Amino acid sequence: MTTNAFVDWLGQQFVQERTERRFCVGRLLDNTEVRQRAASAEPWLAQHVHAGFLVAQVAPDLWSLLRDGESVEKSFYVLEPRPDGADSVHVLVFALQCEEWEHRCVLPLVGEGASLLLEGMTTATVGLSLSSPGQPGEVMTYMNIASHAEELLQLPVVSQTRDAAVLAGALVGVTRYLFDAHPPTEANSVQRVCVTLVLGDEVLAGLDRVFRSASGAR
Repeated sequence: MTTNAFVDWLGQQFVQERTERRFCVGRLLDNTEVRQRAASAEPWLAQHVHAGFLVAQVAPDLWSLLRDGESVEKSFYVLEPRPDGADSVHVLVFALQCEEWEHRCVLPLVGEGASLLLEGMTTATVGLSLSSPGQPGEVMTYMNIASHAEELLQLPVVSQTRDAAVLAGALVGVTRYLFDAHPPTEANSVQRVCVTLVLGDEVLAGLDRVFRSASGAR
């Protein structure tokens, strides 16, 4: 199986989190895959998910809670670039909190796939497919964030052809921030965080080519 040079490099930036199975790179499904997933999913999911699918992995302990049907609190927010311009990518965060765990599914607004999903989310729902390494099955849920339509339509989407080093640095920065952000307080019971960075296949392929070329890989 061919590895992705960018994904391998990214994993080296989060060695501890990967070892603890709290970090992975997920996928943004294209329209064809979305239709296939909706057609084979439970009827309620096929009825609700029209904007797109984010495929993510969660830590084993959180997976056990989700599989057992524990209550989940869903939230959504947008991370804007830092004022100094170091992280120049807007990011959508789909958060699922279950007991002391929170999974943060991170969608950087990069590439055509993200642009299409962004447009779809203004009128429809987005699905999340959650699994855990070495565990059978998946848990599927969805979020309706159409109430944020006005805000979403104003967000810029970065071309995948931009400087790969700058983009890679921005993705590392936002991922690190989401691991460190929102420490537990009396009002926030989150104590453990896992993060999935979701990118479209075309973005992953483009970054793979750049990183292979830079490292002299063939």
